[in-house]
Amino acid sequence: MLPLVGATVTAVIDGRIFAGLTVNAGGTITLPRPVPHCGRIVVGLPYAGRLHSMRIDLQLASGSSQSRKRRVSECVLRFFRTSGAKYGREGQKLECVHFRKTDSPMDMTPEPITGEKVVAWPLGHDADGSIIIEQDQPLPFTLLGIAVKWEVLGD
Repeated sequence: MLPLVGATVTAVIDGRIFAGLTVNAGGTITLPRPVPHCGRIVVGLPYAGRLHSMRIDLQLASGSSQSRKRRVSECVLRFFRTSGAKYGREGQKLECVHFRKTDSPMDMTPEPITGEKVVAWPLGHDADGSIIIEQDQPLPFTLLGIAVKWEVLGD
């Protein structure tokens, strides 16, 4: 890790995230706590991957939805081997998609999921109608599709 000397990095050790680590002059990092019996270790520079959907438009019986305000009420996000994501609208605080099951032990890293997650859309009406999906942690992320349930005002 000598090329990263002085850089702030993030480590993922068996699915657990250790952020804000600094690579010292010897090219090593010091973890904030011991990690016994670790298997897979990945260290790198932190970044966020962001998907900004195209504007959602629909041909209605009364014409196009282009100039009308619309409201997304629910999204179905289809993932493949994914461990973390956030969703929302540009300029708003993004909401977390919850991947941990209620019966999962809290001291264990949840397995990546493959399948659909239904998320309620807590935000109001807007004229843009686009969706933001973001992964800002160094965890697996593959989004296969987005299905949207929405309504158009004035229709």
